[in-house]
Amino acid sequence: MRFKISLTTRLSLIFSAVMLTVWWLSSFILISTLNGYFDNQDRDFLTGKLQLT
Repeated sequence: MRFKISLTTRLSLIFSAVMLTVWWLSSFILISTLNGYFDNQDRDFLTGKLQLT
């Protein structure tokens, strides 16, 4: 006999999976964007220090 999962449980699982995917993608994009931003700031800062010497 096959066990049937209720509609509420199925919708909750789908919603959780979608939210987890969106959270993971947005955090990946945010981390890589911030990393690039701070790399550029560090590079500009060090270039300015080198030009002073």
